[in-house]
Amino acid sequence: MARSLFLDHVNGSCVYRLDLRTEDERRKKAQIAKRERLDREQHLEIEAAKQADIVQKKEKAALIGTSWKHVESRSRMMFKYIRLNDMFHAAMTRIREKQLQNLASGGTNHYTKTAREDDPYASPFTSEDTKVLEFQPNKRDVDSNYNLPSHRSLIKQKRLCPDLMTPR
Repeated sequence: MARSLFLDHVNGSCVYRLDLRTEDERRKKAQIAKRERLDREQHLEIEAAKQADIVQKKEKAALIGTSWKHVESRSRMMFKYIRLNDMFHAAMTRIREKQLQNLASGGTNHYTKTAREDDPYASPFTSEDTKVLEFQPNKRDVDSNYNLPSHRSLIKQKRLCPDLMTPR
């Protein structure tokens, strides 16, 4: 029995190795528990950040007038439209300034309608009767022709079957 007590405390004995194994297992279990606790804390932090982001999106959605799920796409769309509008405004400002400069320097406005020489109505040799005929060319009567589109959009009446049309 004294010998077994001596073996319990000697390096390399079975009991000493068993004690080292249980200590390693306890250390591993503690590390696993610590890792799981850190994972849970990290997961809770991520969920809290998501909830805070949703609350922020809901506040922004109330300002924009849309749902919180569509806030980002609506914001991108608004940014694009505002940028496009600014670019258009800058371009039109330059065009308008050039136009005003041209008018101030005695130039002509190219955007007004001018009389063309090939206009048949501007010719002094055209009689009044010819002008009236050219102004109103031959037109079909739309009311009597059902195959032409009309401004009243008349609907064709369905024909009765021939056997129903014969008197009995």
